[in-house]
Amino acid sequence: MALTREDLQSLLRWLDEDPEFRAALRQKLLAEPLIIEIRMPTDWMAKVDTRLDKLEKTAETQIQESRTLKQDVETLKQDVGTLKQDVEVLKKDVTVLKRDVGTLKGKVLGVDYRSKAASIFGMILRNGREASDFFSAKLDEAEKRGVLSPQDSDFVMAADLLWMGTIRRGKFEGETVVLIGETSWSIEHGDVEEGKG
Repeated sequence: MALTREDLQSLLRWLDEDPEFRAALRQKLLAEPLIIEIRMPTDWMAKVDTRLDKLEKTAETQIQESRTLKQDVETLKQDVGTLKQDVEVLKKDVTVLKRDVGTLKGKVLGVDYRSKAASIFGMILRNGREASDFFSAKLDEAEKRGVLSPQDSDFVMAADLLWMGTIRRGKFEGETVVLIGETSWSIEHGDVEEGKG
């Protein structure tokens, strides 16, 4: 009996429709060890698929974390840029503050020396006293005679210490002297130039 084309098509439909028949036919046609080998790769592939799914999820999580990290790094870069600008402003402010504190220290030192002038110069001068009024009168006379300019007078009157007294002993004993003093917390080029003037 020869198989016809219709017989084969009928058999294929039957295999598609009846899984139990298909399994029985497979068992009869194939040797048992071969069937086991066919099933093992199928089980193995299912495990591989499961592992691949887990790896894909892990990769997606890592990609998302990487994106978040990149955003965080960009934010940090912006913050660092802002901090650099703030530090530059602070550096300028600190420079101004240092200069101002130095100026204040110099002024405080001038006031301190002025308040202690009697004890500082008392060993060499008798009748030591503050001499602003004396200097002012003498400078006004010198301006009227044309010996000094008003700027020169202002410069002398701006001194930190104007003091006078009589020399106690030595070659110039009894002579009246006037002292002009400048104090500075630190001596810089400008202070030396100011002292020369």
